[in-house]
Amino acid sequence: VDKNKKFVYYGYIEKTKEERKEQMKLNLKERKGITLIALVITIIVLLILAGVSIAMLTGQNGILTQANNAKDETEQANAKEKVESAVIATMSQSKRGTLDADKLVTEITNNYGGQVDGGAFPVTVTIDGKSFTVDSDGNVTSKDSETAGKVTIIEGDGKSVGNIIAVTSTKETTEKFYVLSYDESTQKAKALAEWNLKVGNIYNDNNSSSTAIATDSDGYGLQNKEMKGWVSSGEPYNGVLAFSNSWYFKDTFANYPVDKDGKSYVYDSNSNLYTYVNKYKELLGNTDKVSEVSLASYADINALWSNKSKYPWLCNTSFWLGSAYSSSGNYAWRVSTDGTRNSAYYYYSYRFGVRPVITIDMSKI
Repeated sequence: VDKNKKFVYYGYIEKTKEERKEQMKLNLKERKGITLIALVITIIVLLILAGVSIAMLTGQNGILTQANNAKDETEQANAKEKVESAVIATMSQSKRGTLDADKLVTEITNNYGGQVDGGAFPVTVTIDGKSFTVDSDGNVTSKDSETAGKVTIIEGDGKSVGNIIAVTSTKETTEKFYVLSYDESTQKAKALAEWNLKVGNIYNDNNSSSTAIATDSDGYGLQNKEMKGWVSSGEPYNGVLAFSNSWYFKDTFANYPVDKDGKSYVYDSNSNLYTYVNKYKELLGNTDKVSEVSLASYADINALWSNKSKYPWLCNTSFWLGSAYSSSGNYAWRVSTDGTRNSAYYYYSYRFGVRPVITIDMSKI
């Protein structure tokens, strides 16, 4: 039979020798192509796995990062515990349990190998490379916190009415504020606290009894959503101030309230509210971004009052304003949860709380 001819047996067409060689070459090329593609895919998969592994180890939430953070937190906690122990030991040396700065210096230096900077409270205490502030009441606050004083815009651009801005306090709480106004020329915004401060008294059963909020209670002096002041009859009046016969506020040059425009209003150390507002600024961390902590003036609220339905947060608590009703009487402006704004004799103190306003330099955010 001629070898170059094809013939069929059992229905199979046999290929010539040359055709078989050509087919083998094609098969070899196909196998090489598949091997190359597989190799490339394998390399890509390995690179992805390597990237994921590195991220898991060294990323912001990686294993190594978390381990370092845990180490730092442990060291911070141990150092703070030493400072608190030194404070307790110093207080125990006083018959009245008060804290003496000189004795604290001795205790820290001799027994804990640390140092104290400042001759008057609040002082700075450094132990094991960690720094803390200690006030006259013995409260210990970390100075190493990266978040204290941080200002964050939560909603909007921070320049429009109703935008929400948050400030992280030295107690690591998030203090929220609603923007009241923005001055383009100074790039400063005024913002009203979301809630009243946890200060003052609690009146139960429609003013039948009063209990003072303990100054050492958790969150004292910071915003607290339970401190709404007067809400409705028969409900507790939480976080309201009793002024007795003391001044709600004082003008610098005279012992009477000032006009409702607030322009000549200055509340100083003679004011009942000075301590609360000043303490709140301290708890915020005196951040350079917050240039002022005060009370809302009549002008601040009046600018929004005609559209108050758009801003329900204006009346979510009952609170005193920092402006008098007139210059001839002991009446101050206040806002209430029933949606009213009016004057009240400031001895009428069992309905309204302290709701601060901050001034924020938006150019620094």
